[in-house]
Amino acid sequence: MKRIAAAALALLLTAALVSCVSASRSPSPPDGTPSPSQPESPSPSPSPSLSESPSPSPSPSFSPSPSPSPSPPPLPPLPEVTSDIKVAVAAEPTLRFEDVRDFSEGLAAVMLLGKYGFADKTGAVVIPAEYDGVSDFSDGLARVEKDGLCGYIDKTGAAVVPLEYDDAGEYREGMVWVAKDGLYGYADKSGKLVIGLTYERVVGHFNNPDFRYPSSRCGNFSEGLVAVSADNKCGFIDKTGKLVIPAVYDGEFIEGEWGSYMPYFHEGLARVSKDGLFGYINTAGDTVIPFQYGDAGDYYGLFSHGLAAARNQDGMCGIIDTKGNTVAPFDYFAIFPFNGELAFALKGDAGHGYPGCYINKAGKEVTAYEYDGDQWTDHVYLPSYEGLTVVRKDGAYGCLDARGDVVIPVEYESVSYCSGGLFYVYNRDAGSGIVDKTGKYVISATSGYEVYGFMAGTGEWGQISYVDEEGYIQVYEFASRLDGYIDTAGRLVIPCEYRLTSPFSEGLAGVGIARDGDTAVGYIDRHGKVAVTFEYTESRGAHPFRAGLAWVEKGVYYGILEIVAP
Repeated sequence: MKRIAAAALALLLTAALVSCVSASRSPSPPDGTPSPSQPESPSPSPSPSLSESPSPSPSPSFSPSPSPSPSPPPLPPLPEVTSDIKVAVAAEPTLRFEDVRDFSEGLAAVMLLGKYGFADKTGAVVIPAEYDGVSDFSDGLARVEKDGLCGYIDKTGAAVVPLEYDDAGEYREGMVWVAKDGLYGYADKSGKLVIGLTYERVVGHFNNPDFRYPSSRCGNFSEGLVAVSADNKCGFIDKTGKLVIPAVYDGEFIEGEWGSYMPYFHEGLARVSKDGLFGYINTAGDTVIPFQYGDAGDYYGLFSHGLAAARNQDGMCGIIDTKGNTVAPFDYFAIFPFNGELAFALKGDAGHGYPGCYINKAGKEVTAYEYDGDQWTDHVYLPSYEGLTVVRKDGAYGCLDARGDVVIPVEYESVSYCSGGLFYVYNRDAGSGIVDKTGKYVISATSGYEVYGFMAGTGEWGQISYVDEEGYIQVYEFASRLDGYIDTAGRLVIPCEYRLTSPFSEGLAGVGIARDGDTAVGYIDRHGKVAVTFEYTESRGAHPFRAGLAWVEKGVYYGILEIVAP
């Protein structure tokens, strides 16, 4: 009984305690009556500021504030402009294009939304971006493509040659060929179709002479005449369309290694064929060299330095002059065009895969049969410069003089012409360097420099060059790991202090320095003086000046600079 009474008392005390706690957590409404419908909402605890020290607790609610990071040091000031060449901003770097090209005749091709148009020096798009492809302007005209058709526009964007042709060539001697539905004709600079779409070109394939097909690509005017093909015969017309050399020559042209182009005149002669044999005619249509050769001339049928390789009807090769006289006997398996003073020849009983020799312009062999003939077609393209001929032996390259003597050792992996009698050479052991016509190093890897080349010309057919228009060569200095410039005597003319260099163009070169973890681009003159301070960026190197104008980049934006005082 006592236990029951004690338990009841404990229960009553517990209930009273719970009631007190609930009253303290749930304040009553203004009238003092409890409101059981309102949810419990604990009073917010005051939040201590981050600068306050929290009360000791096993699990503190806040961590102490980290110490602030020190501010980065200020960037050094940019170099001041000191060059006498004055450059102004023609367009601020606020232009958004997907691609830009160098300026030509005051306009530059630009890409917007995958289409090409043209912008002027202010960056304004003056010819709408509506073309699938464009060329640069030349003589006031640019070739354009749109929806599979070709034509030419002028600098106002007006169509000169209407965009209605399947294909179109490049202007030569004031005329351009145009093709449509397998026929071609010629338009003049005004766009007038002077010679109507009446001619066809039928070609054969080198590997399968029995296969014939029409081709829209045709010849260009040369020395006032152009070859035309009609009814499988070839003749020549003038710029009025008059047939001045009768169509009595073979009109199917072989596409391949030999004779792959329609004939055209060079130095008064054109290679043509009759009944499958080649000869040469002059611009009056007179036969100068009889039709007795299986082939003659270089890839285009031309003479080089007054000489041409020819193949007789027995398949043997010799050398003839422009009058048809035999200069070298027809004792060779193959003879390649003269590149300067020498021509490469393969022995008559050897053929492909065997060493060859070099022949001079008198038709005499001046070397032993020791030069590579395994990839013999390459010898068509091995060049000659200033009396030296690039040769290959056992996979290595060097140069011979006109006597056939080795003047640049045949020990390099590549040899290229620079200018002024200098050659770029490279091999893995010695690195790259520049040698003179005697093979003596002007600059070598042991000098502490690596030589830079650049693409000269335009498009995929540009050639690697090493000496720019100022006579400077870009070099990388191993010690500093920076770039500078030397002259053709090997003297350092602009110190190696740049992360980026480019060839000089119109007196200026784009160079880059390290700044804020990136490369900042500016322009210097040939004395190394700053013409444009280093405030631009680069995504594909510095842009060259063309006709006084150059693109610059700042992030994703383009701007334009203009030379105002050369």
